Parts: sequence; C-alpha cells; structure tokens
Amino acid sequence: MFVNRSQSKRLTQVPDGGVSPNLRRKATLCFAVVVAACLQANFASRWQVAGVQANFLTATAIGISIFCDMTGAAATGFSCGLILAAISSPPAGGVGAIIVSTTVAAAGVGWMERRVFRDNALLAAPLTLLACLAASLLAFVISPQAGVTQYVGHAAGAAALNAVLAIPLYLGLRAGIGRQPRRELQMAE
Repeated sequence: MFVNRSQSKRLTQVPDGGVSPNLRRKATLCFAVVVAACLQANFASRWQVAGVQANFLTATAIGISIFCDMTGAAATGFSCGLILAAISSPPAGGVGAIIVSTTVAAAGVGWMERRVFRDNALLAAPLTLLACLAASLLAFVISPQAGVTQYVGHAAGAAALNAVLAIPLYLGLRAGIGRQPRRELQMAE
C-alpha cells in the first residue's frame, strides 16, 4: 500500500534519469484542465460570438477524452463538469445536469477510442461538435429549460465554438503528451 522512496523513483523515472512518459502525460492533462478552468472563469463571458460563449471546460474534457480510455475520459469529464458547475452555478439549478452531461459525453468519446478510432486530428472538431451537442441535449433532458428554441440555438452555437477550439486544443495536447505506443503492442511484448 505504501511506497518507499526507491520504489517511488522507479515509478516516476526512466532509466536515463528523465521523467516517465506516463507521469508527463498525466501532468500535461491536469495542466490542461487547470488552464481551461482559468479561461472559463476569466474569459468565457468576454469571448462571445453572436451572443454565444465557448465552453472551455467541456471542450477540454472532450479533447482529453480523445487520448483516454473510457474510465479516464469519465474521470476527466466528471472533473471538468464539477469545475464548470462550480464556476457557472446556474441560477435555476442544473448543477447535477452539467456534471452528468459532461461526464457522459466525455465517457462516450473515451469509449470510442478503443473501438472506433485512435486519436486523430481530423476527428477532433467533428467529435467535439457531436459530443457537445449530446452533452447539451442530455443536460436539457435532465434539467429542462424554458424557451426550447433559444436553448437549442445557444447549444448549437456553443458546440460550434467548441469545435473551433478543438483543433488547437488537440494539437497542444498532442505536443504536450507525445505519441503513445499502441496498447496491443505493449501487451504482446
């Protein structure tokens, strides 16, 4: 259960003295969530296009989910949804709807990672668009709002803005974590 210092060094360092790729990957992904939370809290309301603001945390959760399996994606979605709910705190409630919808959308993208595709820059924008639309639809089902047409327009606009953010986000995450070896090859060795 407890790890002594020599075991801890073996877990975080590679033989040449550098940091293990797994630790680097986790630190990069956590840093991305912190940056997205800061952007959401400070700049989301100022950066609007046609009255719709981007959702940095949902876009980041989905972007990270492209690189994760379903479990990691669900954990990321839950974390980003919790932070988003704490930052936005909707006046009519819906905090649970934000958390659940972000978690389910991110877990869905993570589920597809093993079954349908490997991480791919060409899929980042369409996946983000579809996952954001699914998250908005689920949030609406859980916590219905008055003015359905206005909600649908706002959800579609936010999903489109998040899809625009997906490409630079994907490229930044890819640069930060580097290429990951295929799991099937690791298991065969």
